[in-house]
Amino acid sequence: TEHNHVSCLFLLTPFTTLQLGMTMYKHLLLANGEKEKSSILSNGFFVNIIFSAIVSIASYPIFQHYYPDYVVIIASMLFMGGLNTTLLPVSRGMGRGGIYAITGCISTVVVVVVNAGIILFTSFRVEAVLLATLFSNIITVCFMIISLKLWRYIQIRAINRDTIIRMLKFGIPMIPRDICWWINNSFNRLILNRAKGDVENGYFVVTQKFTNLYGNAFSIVSNAWNDSAIANSGDGDREEYYNNFFRKIFRLMFCMFLLLLPLIYLCYDWLVDEQYNKAMQYIPLLMMGAVINQYADLYASVFLALDRTRDISTTAFLSTVVGAIVGIISIPQWGIWGIGGSVIVASSLMLIVRAYRVKKYAGICFPVQELWLVILAIVYILLFKAEWVQIPLLIIACLLSIYLNKDIIMFSLSYGCRLLKRKR
Repeated sequence: TEHNHVSCLFLLTPFTTLQLGMTMYKHLLLANGEKEKSSILSNGFFVNIIFSAIVSIASYPIFQHYYPDYVVIIASMLFMGGLNTTLLPVSRGMGRGGIYAITGCISTVVVVVVNAGIILFTSFRVEAVLLATLFSNIITVCFMIISLKLWRYIQIRAINRDTIIRMLKFGIPMIPRDICWWINNSFNRLILNRAKGDVENGYFVVTQKFTNLYGNAFSIVSNAWNDSAIANSGDGDREEYYNNFFRKIFRLMFCMFLLLLPLIYLCYDWLVDEQYNKAMQYIPLLMMGAVINQYADLYASVFLALDRTRDISTTAFLSTVVGAIVGIISIPQWGIWGIGGSVIVASSLMLIVRAYRVKKYAGICFPVQELWLVILAIVYILLFKAEWVQIPLLIIACLLSIYLNKDIIMFSLSYGCRLLKRKR
């Protein structure tokens, strides 16, 4: 209950950041010279710090109601969390992807160490979660400020009313998207817990670990695509470049899905306790939902590149509403199967609407010729519980992946060889 309260309170985070992190990220990628970067960062952080402080202070009555003993800690978490959320995309916008990656590692280590230390050596429990998150945000914010040397760019004289308005017009329309993300990640679980109880919720948590595995692996590609989509948004051959990417990435995503399913089946008993064996049957459906959702998210990068941020939120909102309605109807009846169905329906709707809009704005066509991979994925799902066929399915997936993605594989190998030669 306490964790749910804190999670709900952090719906306030989008209102502290105003999506200025993504706004600065986009404009930094296209900035010409240090002077323009200074203007972007000065105005962005000026507004970000002010709104983080205002929202943190204005939320005091909410914090006082739920956690009267932890008001200062939670308000500090909200403020520092807003800065952390803003700085992460800024590091990528400044071309420092390494700092972005290292920050994630530092955050994880700090949370684990502080949590373990407080729980082992004190009687605190709630404080462990809160303080671990707060210390993690403080350390990562300091690390990014020092690594990026932001003090060189922040100048009071660079603050400009027109620039601030332009940045807010770009960022504010994306706020509903973050709220939709929270609803998508938490709403189904809350319904499942009420309708089916803790045991079924435990199976769902185990299932999510595997679907998150796909999402985490693909996030590397997604981040690189964000940079590329923005950088190529003004090119004359933009349409050809975008269409080529979406065709190739469709193949790559479904090949990853075909590879992961038999691998998960073969390794499941080694990775998960036998009391959670029932959870395995839900993995294919939920992972298919994750694939569709990830592909739909790639279209958001095109909206970002074309300054159509309102389309990101409107399509996410539509998907969330439909997913919530389907979930309310199906989850009490079918449990985790209902969640899988709601995710697939909502993600498919978002994909269809976004695909239609990007075709209208950027001439990007959905790769209909690759839909046979969806049919093959359905066959893999239907055969998921047949133990004898998993190794043949894995072999087929490996051969198919090599054949369909040979261009990507050859490029990756040649790029790796060039890096090795430079080191020598």
